[in-house]
Amino acid sequence: MVAGKAASQNLLILRVSRMKVCRYKIQNWFLLAFLAVTVHLISHVQGQVAPPTRLRYNLVTHDSVQISWKAPKGKFTGFKLLVTPSSGGKTNQLTLQNSATKAIIQGLIPDQSYAVQIITYNKDQESKPAQGQFRIKDLERKKETSSKSKVKGTEDTGGSKPSPSTE
Repeated sequence: MVAGKAASQNLLILRVSRMKVCRYKIQNWFLLAFLAVTVHLISHVQGQVAPPTRLRYNLVTHDSVQISWKAPKGKFTGFKLLVTPSSGGKTNQLTLQNSATKAIIQGLIPDQSYAVQIITYNKDQESKPAQGQFRIKDLERKKETSSKSKVKGTEDTGGSKPSPSTE
């Protein structure tokens, strides 16, 4: 009986060690698959183009707006600026050089809202768009409000900055 017990223990050890080998093979396979997917994703991400940031709108005239942005770091060919009336209609697209960080859009309708997208591109790759929207009437109100607060601020201080104390 002792010999039978020793044989079953050996058989148990053999089974456990086969499971470990099998487990190691599965773990190695998962590790290799994970590394392959990671390398693929990293190489894909490195080829992507970064989007522009800090999209801003400044009123120029009653029917024109200056759109500005911060260019991304890295190598890219240029920008695509798309302006679409929110009510539908034709999307106007401008293709700009990579050194551009602003554009003036003219012939806009003051009551109309416009959706803006700016996309960085490099050869056949494009970034995700930086996007926003504006309406000239809203920009006019904002400009009036900020100029009124500046005027109000200069009236309170007499138009000059306070002198530093000489004490």
